[in-house]
Amino acid sequence: MRINYLNHSPGLPVKKIMPPMKKRKTSSRDRLDPKKEKCIQALISIVEDAGYPVRRERLKRGSQWSAHSGVCTLNEQTVVFVDRTVSQDDQIDFLVSLASQLRIEVDNLALGSLPPALQKLLVPVPPSVGPQREVTVAEQVEAAAAGSC
Repeated sequence: MRINYLNHSPGLPVKKIMPPMKKRKTSSRDRLDPKKEKCIQALISIVEDAGYPVRRERLKRGSQWSAHSGVCTLNEQTVVFVDRTVSQDDQIDFLVSLASQLRIEVDNLALGSLPPALQKLLVPVPPSVGPQREVTVAEQVEAAAAGSC
């Protein structure tokens, strides 16, 4: 309970009791999903284990410019910046795409801390074996002759 002393006349001990202030309702944007937050932290640790420091902070914006999540060279070191003000889904998308662009190899222990949908995105797909071309008789003879010398 709050007490309002503003409408108080000198000499009169009047205390007006005001109702408690209403709490501000938090929007869904203000609330963080703990599962997504755990995924973000796991992805950050994967990128950091690959040797890229990650800074997750509120990137400032001006009237004529804006900063976005990305990779930057700072003091001759590649640093990853993740904008904390974007949605958690966008942060996860950025980190997954960054890991694939930088060709970061992920170990099984780190993969185990991620949901299966993200695991599939981070596991490198082995290159497909293209159609085998037929080897001509002349090429076989040349290969045999090269191997016998």
